[in-house]
Amino acid sequence: MNIQRYFREWTFQALCLTLVVLQPLFTSSAGLADSPEESESKARETDREVTRTYSQFYINENRMADAKQELVDHLKVDPEDASAWNVLGLIFMDEKDFERAGGYFFNAAKWAQTQDDRAVYLYNYADAEVQLGDTEKAMKALRLAARSQSVRESANDALDILSAGKPLPNLKMTPPTRFSLNIGLNSGYDSNVVLAADQSVATLQTSEVASVFLTPNFSLNHKTAMGHGTLESNLFSAFTWNLNSEVSSLNSLVLGLDSQWGRGPEGAPDFASAYGYSFSTSFINRDGLDWFSWSPTLFWKGTWYHGNDDETEFNVPVRYQGYVGDDSSGPDNRRSGFGVLPQITHRFYFGIYSLSLSGLYERHFARGINFKVNRFAFPITFGFPIWSNIALSLNTGFEYLNYFESTAGRKDKLFTAGLSLSKTLWQDWSFSVSYSGTRNISNSADAKYWRHAGTLSIIYGVL
Repeated sequence: MNIQRYFREWTFQALCLTLVVLQPLFTSSAGLADSPEESESKARETDREVTRTYSQFYINENRMADAKQELVDHLKVDPEDASAWNVLGLIFMDEKDFERAGGYFFNAAKWAQTQDDRAVYLYNYADAEVQLGDTEKAMKALRLAARSQSVRESANDALDILSAGKPLPNLKMTPPTRFSLNIGLNSGYDSNVVLAADQSVATLQTSEVASVFLTPNFSLNHKTAMGHGTLESNLFSAFTWNLNSEVSSLNSLVLGLDSQWGRGPEGAPDFASAYGYSFSTSFINRDGLDWFSWSPTLFWKGTWYHGNDDETEFNVPVRYQGYVGDDSSGPDNRRSGFGVLPQITHRFYFGIYSLSLSGLYERHFARGINFKVNRFAFPITFGFPIWSNIALSLNTGFEYLNYFESTAGRKDKLFTAGLSLSKTLWQDWSFSVSYSGTRNISNSADAKYWRHAGTLSIIYGVL
């Protein structure tokens, strides 16, 4: 822990506050004297700055006992000084007294005046708890810290590599503007290759052909502060290559760009919201890479934090799906059209375990009657860390699709199940192995199928 960096800022604050405190001497003669409440508040802030200045001096002189005594005496008089609790915790962290440090960080988080300050103190508290071996308390604190935009990235990185007895990485506050670049490679086996470029269940085409596949991909992300929130943009691309020549026509390239502006939770109830736009387009290997589809989407997201252990997310996207050459399929089979996909997800956290329950409704207003669909989906995900900080995720789901105007009166029941194992190494590399199984039961014989897929994914964070 670096205690010095906290006091460099405090020294400047002390100078500024001294000028503020002296201001009434020049304004009282003009009838501008402070009220008793204002005078008391300024006196309290002056006492806090004096304590921080003395503490800094003692720490610079390596007189830690005097620094601790100065802070303890001050906190007996002013127990709501969150910054003083935090500095006291940092001193005990340097002395490897993690139990007492954790208690002081807890008090700092309790009395924090802003969301960002509270997130910093919670991160420090998690650091103390994980070095005591209590990963459950550390995970809970990091999840709460991640609600702050400025601490979210460090908190999520720490969650990925959390290991009992090992210190967390140094906290890095997210700068106002930054770029990040990830490159990855997915490789696996698909028992029933599906045209990956299609974005709606209503348009999936199964080939009944198995193949090994490779999917190189990248994403370039940019974040910057805007207004009272953060603007985030992401450019991404992925190319899927099926090694079996029988399905080479389903090789596809996807390009996309999405952008959203959001602000974190403030006040009570804690509610974060985001507004955004995304656009993606795809090409398939018909005769070379031919343009296949495009899809612009507008969306709103909201997250309601009920407390420390559960949250509800709302997602309301409205999109258009367009397909090149759609008219050549006949008027009944035109797939282009608008769609709405409202979704609600509730997440529960039980110590190191997490449970996610979702409900989704999709209405696709295709131009052709055979692709107008009502879709209901209910995915469930259960996750927890296992040996050597490997995260295990189990998922299952059920979907019901009613092609309500199709000439065949098609109705589908789709069952899915899968699992994934993931691990982050050295903060820049992440690995995952996953399996998914799908069974579609339909009153249309052509739409019945089984599908199994296993995937190995590697991602490297370049920036």
